[in-house]
Amino acid sequence: MTTLVPLLLAASGGFLWAFGVLGKRLGVEGATNANRGVRAALTIFVYTLTTAITPLFNVWRLGSEGWHRTWNNPEWSSRLPLLIICGVVSGIGGLLGTIAFAWAAGSSSGLISMIENGTYTMMSAIIIAIYFQEHPKTQAYFGFALIMLGVVLAQKSSTQRMEVQQEETSDGESSVASAAAAASVANRSRASSNGSGAIELGERKAERIGMGDCESLERSDTRMETSSSDCDDSFVAPTRFRVQAVALAVVAGTCWGFGPLGKKIGVHGSTDDQKAEWAACTYFVYMLSTTVVPLLRVICSDATERRESLRDASFRWLLLGTVVCGIISGCGGMLSTFAFAQENEGYSGALISTVENGIYTVFGAVLITVLFKESLSKQQMISAACVTLAIVIFGLDFHALGKLFGWK
Repeated sequence: MTTLVPLLLAASGGFLWAFGVLGKRLGVEGATNANRGVRAALTIFVYTLTTAITPLFNVWRLGSEGWHRTWNNPEWSSRLPLLIICGVVSGIGGLLGTIAFAWAAGSSSGLISMIENGTYTMMSAIIIAIYFQEHPKTQAYFGFALIMLGVVLAQKSSTQRMEVQQEETSDGESSVASAAAAASVANRSRASSNGSGAIELGERKAERIGMGDCESLERSDTRMETSSSDCDDSFVAPTRFRVQAVALAVVAGTCWGFGPLGKKIGVHGSTDDQKAEWAACTYFVYMLSTTVVPLLRVICSDATERRESLRDASFRWLLLGTVVCGIISGCGGMLSTFAFAQENEGYSGALISTVENGIYTVFGAVLITVLFKESLSKQQMISAACVTLAIVIFGLDFHALGKLFGWK
């Protein structure tokens, strides 16, 4: 008899896992161009380290007997190299994804989250199908097309935004020059009958008007996130980086796609008696492997910048939020691994993965958009809708759903 347990585990895992997206976004909030890189590295390292707390506790619950029984099993231990490789590659994706968040913070990080997770869903399905020699379902190709369309729309909307900002900056500078020139001419005309002293006074007044307009333009430019974002103390990344954030999100999602492969390799073929032990040990090894690349990035970062960031009280509070989100996310990841271990209960791994990823993607993006008060353009909303629809299509399993609802 088909049971809902695997789908409930996947849904719960996706809901809790979504807090991981929020945790990574929290860590880069308020970062400037000068410390954006090191804060992204510190954030993802702290995040991956805290997500390992839950699997560590779960392994401890197994006891030494269950631990040794799994590690001494030749079938499971032979999978360790591939499991570790998948974790390291996924760690690369975590670092790149956090950098993409840092580049898009304050503008479209919610959309970046959707792109990362949409690409992750697509690539994980492809990678699992290739490794286990499975053939993607027909509807999966429609999902691939929708993911690509969503990425193209996101990239195009970012490029158009950059062009509009450049035009607004150019128009603003022209208006300032015109205002200063007009003020100078007017003052010269009024002062022509009062001698050269009045003329000089008028010129100084015109200069003050021009300077005042320039300061006003600079404040406007800051709000519009224009060329002032190139300054080291800018909280908004340079426009060229914000445009490239979409491409970086795609690369990050591709690297993340090796995560489900590693977890499935670790629990594939386990018996009912082995499921809990294999799932616990698999997830523990996988999560430890994801910390390797972020740790190396932190070690290689500038020591002065690292020290200054850690001395910042506001950043330490943000990291505390990242820790809490990481612990919650670790619980979600553990539930998702258990869901994969239950895939023989009438559901395919693709359906379980899609339920989890669908909830994770949508809820994570909503958390970021609401908490950080971001807004999406119509084109960006269409892009997000394409990604969400693609994730749903990936999970369409008519055979399993038929058994669940008693369809013939």
